[in-house]
Parts: sequence; structure tokens; C-alpha cells
Amino acid sequence: MSKDYSPGALTKLSINGTPYAALSCDFGKRGTILRRNGLRGTREHYAADARKGPYRVAGSISLEPDPDGFAAMMALIVGSGGNIAEQLTDFSVVVDRYESIYTYANVKVNRARIYGRQGGIIGMDLDLIGTTEAESGSVNTPADNGPYIFADSILTLAATSREVSSFELLIDNHIDGERFLNSLTLPKVIELDRTIQLNTTHPFNDTNKDLYDQAVAGATGSLAINDGTTPHTISFGILQVPAESPAIRGKVEEVLTLNMEAVRSSAGVASISFV
Repeated sequence: MSKDYSPGALTKLSINGTPYAALSCDFGKRGTILRRNGLRGTREHYAADARKGPYRVAGSISLEPDPDGFAAMMALIVGSGGNIAEQLTDFSVVVDRYESIYTYANVKVNRARIYGRQGGIIGMDLDLIGTTEAESGSVNTPADNGPYIFADSILTLAATSREVSSFELLIDNHIDGERFLNSLTLPKVIELDRTIQLNTTHPFNDTNKDLYDQAVAGATGSLAINDGTTPHTISFGILQVPAESPAIRGKVEEVLTLNMEAVRSSAGVASISFV
């Protein structure tokens, strides 16, 4: 009996051997065709003038990970054990696409977005780059565990726990996705830089007023997440933030927005760490 429909609900995937209940996945192979464009006395293009060009392994995966999955991903985003690393560990991604299973090799996290908003679930969007695709592999069923929710979060800025209505942590490893050299695939996945941004929104009141127009030296900060069973903490060396006046959006509460950059402190504390 033929299958004329491939339901997304029956797909699954794993990252570095850990199966995740992903929300969506467009990570995979993206090929190119190279075609010469010579003068032939016609505007037509000929099939025989084409060759297969390099292919990329890239794309995004969106997750709402449970605490164990969250910790496993942070080790790949930041470094082994949550300690910041100049060179990240590469890993494999296996995607069961219902009709076939594909394994992607030498993958690293190019960018990660970790986010939450009041009343919701803490999510994670991953932008990944790898080297090759092979039709092979297997994927187990993801664990049946609950995710972190926004109410689990505790944001500390300038040594004080803060009321916060949303946060967005952006970690960019600036992977070089164009270094093909004389190869049809990336020979290696290389990090070029690292930038880290933490964006938060707060009620503008007497408790949070000191967060507005801070000194350029910045201050320490952390984002703790604790569901009552499995606590984890993301710590920042120094958070530097340019002044941005609180927004008045009509007859509602004024909102203070902080767009902070996490950097290494003068005392040598890393820009980010995870435990």
C-alpha cells in the first residue's frame, strides 16, 4: 500500500544522541546547481551545461526542552559542562522524516535564542550548521517530561532579583558557513566570534528604576530556572546596557526595555556560564 501523505506528527529527531520533542525542523541539506552561461545564439539554457555544486547543511530547530534536554543543549551552545569554550564540540543530528532517516555530521550551534514570556513556556530556537548528510541512523522516542515555564525563572540584575515580563537570550557563535575551499561540502565547521545579548522587559517602578541609564562599566547578572526539582543557572560576567527611555504605550503600565550585551569581566569572569 502506497503512502501518499507524510504527517509531521510522526517524525522525530535527536541532537547529539538525545531525542527531543521538537516543535519544528527545517534543518537539512540545501544543494546548488552550477550552470555556465555562455553565448549560444539563443536565450535557452541547456541541461548539459550544469553540474552539481556545493551543498550546505543548515537550518533551524525549535524546541521547548525539559530540564535535562535544556542542560544538554546548553553544553553544546556554550561549551562542555557549561563552561565557555573557544572551540565548541561538534555533534550529529538525526532526523526521522517518516519516509527516510537522515544523519547530519559535524554540526555546531551557529546561533541560539532562549526566550520566555509571562504565562508561557521557555523555548529554544537553534540555528545549526553542519557538513554532510547521509541516509542512515535511528531515533528513539523523546522522554515524557514537562518543560520549564516562565514562572520558573528568576532574573538577577545588579545583585537584585527583578520582576520581569519577558526575556530573550541570544548567543551567536558566528560559524563560518561559506568556507568550502575546493570541496563540495564544508571541510570543517569553524567559530569566528562570540556575541551574547540579553533582552528583558520590566515594569518601570521604584524597584527597577536603578536599571535605567546604568554606568558603562555594567554589572553582573544571572538567569536561574527552577521547576522545584531540577535547577539550572545561566550566569553572566558583566552585562553592559545602553540607556533606552521607558516606553509609554497608552493607559497601561510603563515598560523598561534592557538590551544588554554580556562580556567578560575585568576580574576574568567569563561572559557566560551554565550550571
